[in-house]
Amino acid sequence: MWSKSLYSSDPINIKNETSSSVRPECQKCRNKKPIIHGYQNNGLARYRCKQCNITYNQLTGTPLARLRTPIKDVTESIHMFATGTTQSDIARIKHKTEKTIANWIWRAMTHCLKFINYFLKDITAYFIQFDELYTFVQNKGNKKLGWMCIEVFSRLLVSFVIGDWTNKIAKKMLGLTKSRLKTNPLVITTDGLERYTEFVPEFFPTSLYAQVVKKYKKHRLDSVEIKPINGTLNKIIQVIAAMGLGKTVNTSYIERLNLTARNSVNSLARKTWCVVKKHIVSVGKMYVFQAFYDFIRTHMSLEGRTPAMAAGVTDHVWNWHELLTYKL
Repeated sequence: MWSKSLYSSDPINIKNETSSSVRPECQKCRNKKPIIHGYQNNGLARYRCKQCNITYNQLTGTPLARLRTPIKDVTESIHMFATGTTQSDIARIKHKTEKTIANWIWRAMTHCLKFINYFLKDITAYFIQFDELYTFVQNKGNKKLGWMCIEVFSRLLVSFVIGDWTNKIAKKMLGLTKSRLKTNPLVITTDGLERYTEFVPEFFPTSLYAQVVKKYKKHRLDSVEIKPINGTLNKIIQVIAAMGLGKTVNTSYIERLNLTARNSVNSLARKTWCVVKKHIVSVGKMYVFQAFYDFIRTHMSLEGRTPAMAAGVTDHVWNWHELLTYKL
């Protein structure tokens, strides 16, 4: 399935296409009727705007513009990166330098950031879960916390923030999540982090809210305590059961997403040599993962759909060529 959607993303030779409907508009003056100004070696037509006299092609204004490497190799490299392959391994597989691979990935990072912010808005959420995972930047002494939120019904990764343990970052995470939701969810569950106790009722006052407090003894799980914060425990369990999501209060869905993130983003693995040197790179990696997880990666529990499809954000499974050439 993946190879089909990936390989089908190659640029199409459109030398026989003469209709103006397939010609991209000018990025400068928005003229929708350019003239064909020759063809490139990869078969893409080059256009010239009759009003401002600039030339461009279908990839102008996208991360894939002005690349000499075949687009298929670039999209395959981004796909491998999004599934946990290191830059050095991609460079060896594609017979490219690590600097070239890093350039492609950086282009994808900046585009995925804009893509996620453009599409993830007015999401209907019924049940969301928050959790955190530990990571570090440059060295293990510079620990960071990856705050994540999932919408349980659609498995959509709604938001994430890479930061520390401060109240400022906690508010940033909750504010980002709230800005992407259409209304307050019915139920919210989190772990036992104290900052959630104060700020979740502040940002989501109408939502039922409970914490799953896990107590450990000698590095092993000793007991689990359900701590209702907003609403009674019986009411929360009734609402979750009515949704068909079991009869217990838990954070299992976001914890499973944490595992997927650790397997896909190599710098998040518990024991790894793939250490990021800058905070902005760790954030960029997460945006690539979020775009891949929400729009490209299908889920068995969603009957072959992506989380974005289940959430009503899009109506089809995307591929990397389509995503990276989407003009924002």
